[in-house]
This record gives sequence, structure tokens and C-alpha cells, in this order.
Amino acid sequence: MFKSVCRNGEWLPPPPYCQKLDRTKANDNQPPPIDFQVSGQWSISPTGVLLVSRSSTIHLFCFYQMDNGKPRWESFSSYRSYPQEWMRGVNQHKFVNFSVLQLTILIAQPEDSGSFHCILSNNRRNSLHLQIRDEYCAPIANSSPTLNIHYSSTAGPHLTNKSHLFLGTVAQFSCSSGYQILNQRPLICLEGGHWSQLAPTCTHIQCPPLILHHPQLHCQVSSYRPGGSAHCSCNPTHELIGRATFKCGLDGLWEEELPKCRGITAVGRQLPYYSKKLNVQCLHYLHLFLLKLTFLRSHRLLR
Repeated sequence: MFKSVCRNGEWLPPPPYCQKLDRTKANDNQPPPIDFQVSGQWSISPTGVLLVSRSSTIHLFCFYQMDNGKPRWESFSSYRSYPQEWMRGVNQHKFVNFSVLQLTILIAQPEDSGSFHCILSNNRRNSLHLQIRDEYCAPIANSSPTLNIHYSSTAGPHLTNKSHLFLGTVAQFSCSSGYQILNQRPLICLEGGHWSQLAPTCTHIQCPPLILHHPQLHCQVSSYRPGGSAHCSCNPTHELIGRATFKCGLDGLWEEELPKCRGITAVGRQLPYYSKKLNVQCLHYLHLFLLKLTFLRSHRLLR
């Protein structure tokens, strides 16, 4: 197993990378592909180790083509030897025109842990690292009626024991209608039987407070939760630009932008001489009330 150390902000030696093997034909430059099948709970650790629960049955498959000679399985277990057999038709949807050398581990025990190597006749090899573990995480404590927990496993949902959650089990979360989740990240059951972090919480979905930047604007909010409404208006000396009433959406966002207030500008005209008529009109957003005007010789205006 390769290890790299961080020194002065740099990984030394540089970490390796995984290269996809050709599934349609073998060649002398690549190691044999390996696959596996587990009857029981299993997961892959962050370091690439196959973790399997105790008493599971494990089948390891080494894929090869007859033109390159027959391979062999090799392990250094002093616990027991493992039956091997030649097979065809295994995972043909993944590996086309390959034959298979299968190794079987029955009722796996911790003593079966170790490395298993598939070696071709040209000594090209591929390895699988196996650990038999009986480590589980307890179900996540949940006292919130609005938080829903969903467990999943690489072994499939039908093999997930809700009271004993195997290493690598993933916990995902959702909230009941009208609530939103904080710190939405899945949790993973880690070695040592503990979860990767604390469970998130659910809070009411609500729209943010309205920040009024204009001193002439006034808004009243019935509720900040979805369906609540805000009604805005301006001082009499200003007109409203935008929607006066808008709602808080299901996503916790206001459905409209905050309106603005614009000052009303009067249209100035030179006062006429007395005895002349004055035509008065209003802007389209103003209302004209009945008004009687009289102009005197002194150019004063009487109502």
C-alpha cells in the first residue's frame, strides 16, 4: 500500500493514480483486472481496502485471456488455503471475451485479512487488500420530528441493518415540508464505529428581513414564512416604483424585488395675469380635486 507524506506544503513522494484497465482485450502491458462479489456487508475504505463483515462469503475474480497463459492466485495467509476454479461467463457485461480464475473465501474471519494477488504468466500482477471487520456505527440519535435520515450501503439497501450499520454506510438527510436543512453533507460510518460528523438540523424556511434603504419607503410583513406577504408604500410626497404587494416563496425567497420611492416633481408654470383663465392638469399618477382659483391685480392667488 502506497503512502505519501505532506512536507512543506507538498506531498512526498507524489501520490500515484489509478488507471482504467482495458475490459475488451488483454495486453502484455497491463495487469489482470480483478473484481469481487460479497454475500454480506462490505465497503471500500478511503485507502482502497475492501472491508467485509465477518461470516460473509467472498468471491474474488481474476480476468484473463487464454492467449496470455493461465494466471494464479497467491496469498500469504497461514490461516487456511482457498479453493480456486476456472470459470466462464462471469461479469460478461464488464469484461468481454475474458476467462476467470475464481478464489472463494467461505465464512470469512479476521484471520483471512490480507493481500490477494492475481499473477499472470508474464508476472504482471494485480492485488486486492482485504480486511474482515466487525465494526458498526449505532443509528444516529434523532430527537427532531422534522429531520428524516436515509441510510445506504455499497452492499445495497436490502442488506443494511438499521440497528448495526457497517463501516462505510452513508447517512443522508432531508427535512419535512416547510423546513430546510442546515449543513447539508452526508455522514459516513468510519473505522472505530463513529460517524464522520454531527447530524444536521432543520429550521423553518423563511424569507430574509426586508432592508429598507430609502427613508420614504415603508413595508409591513404579515409573515416571513412561505405564503406570507409584504405590503409597501411611500410617503405622500413620493410615488412607488415596483410591486406594492409581494409574497414569500416556497424556497424562502421573496417573489419580487423591493420597490423604490421616487419624489414627485411639480410642473412649474408662469402665473397668468388677472382675468385670464388658468388650465390646470395633473401628472398621470396624481389626482385632481375640485379647486376654484381667483387671480387678483396684485398677482396674488386666492382659492
